[in-house]
Amino acid sequence: MVRSSLALVVGCALASGCLLEWDRLRATDGGRPMPDTAVEDTGVPEDTEPPPDTRVPPEDTAVVDSGVDSRVDMGPELAPPDTTVPDTMVPVDTMIPADTRVPDTAMPDTAMDSRVDTSAPDTTPMDTFVPVDTAPADTGPPDAGDCFRGLCRCSAMNPTGWCMVGEGCSSGACVRLPGGVVGALVVTEVMSDPNYPAGGNASAPEWFEVYNPGPTPVNLQGMRVSDNSGSYSVPAALILPARAYAVFAYTLDPALNTGLRNITVVYGSAILLANGADRVVLDMGTPTTEIDRVEYASTGWPNMRGRSKTLNPTSLNAMDNNTGSNWCNGARMYGTEMNMGTPGEANTCP
Repeated sequence: MVRSSLALVVGCALASGCLLEWDRLRATDGGRPMPDTAVEDTGVPEDTEPPPDTRVPPEDTAVVDSGVDSRVDMGPELAPPDTTVPDTMVPVDTMIPADTRVPDTAMPDTAMDSRVDTSAPDTTPMDTFVPVDTAPADTGPPDAGDCFRGLCRCSAMNPTGWCMVGEGCSSGACVRLPGGVVGALVVTEVMSDPNYPAGGNASAPEWFEVYNPGPTPVNLQGMRVSDNSGSYSVPAALILPARAYAVFAYTLDPALNTGLRNITVVYGSAILLANGADRVVLDMGTPTTEIDRVEYASTGWPNMRGRSKTLNPTSLNAMDNNTGSNWCNGARMYGTEMNMGTPGEANTCP
């Protein structure tokens, strides 16, 4: 048996097909099967599920990125977490509260404004500013343009530069008028019987009016006014403009004179006008310098309580004011006691 095996080994060494035969001989012992001492191949063991992982992952302490990342990441996150401070957005502006006012439903005003100036435009040359005069003072007669508020001085030789009653201005000098003082001033209105408050002074609301009919201002200084009760003289310079009125009154106190306005001279208790018959005389201090006089009576003249005796505006001269029919009752109310007249203003008669 040993020889046979060796012979087979030698023979098989010469041929490649001997390997299979050799394996078969190794499995038998002289034709008997040999016991298999190889470890039994049990195959791949059964795949069992591994136990769950009970380890606690470490806590992620990175700052959460709350900002909006404009770069969209399309791949896996490989970069470390963003630890920058999040971008805080500007708060949204709140809306303005709704308008809860009641809407205006009135019709639009389509009327024409009555205050619109529809007169022709002023085409006169524009005034130019006059520079301040720094030249030496003029000591000669005033120029014709030496005026202020319509009053023009005439002569620098007079104390005030104004002509006196009965004088006129000629070539920068005051000269006596042909008629002298007569008619240079005219008495035009007399309030001799006014309404007055209960318990008040009956004479306090009394007054009379003097008019300058001339073309130039006059100085009333030194002029005397009188009635049957007494007289009063103007003590200081008092310029009455041309064609203007001066009011001579008992008092300036509106509580006593019932709101009388435009007062020029206050004579006080020196003159007390009678209700029925009296006179008002103007002169320059002597009877020979009489300027004008009015003598009114209880008959033939306007004589209503609370109304002035008013000279008709068509008769403003020292001749016509002597006649009662040229006078009327005052018709324009003034003051606080329903008195009527036009003190210091143009006269009106119905």
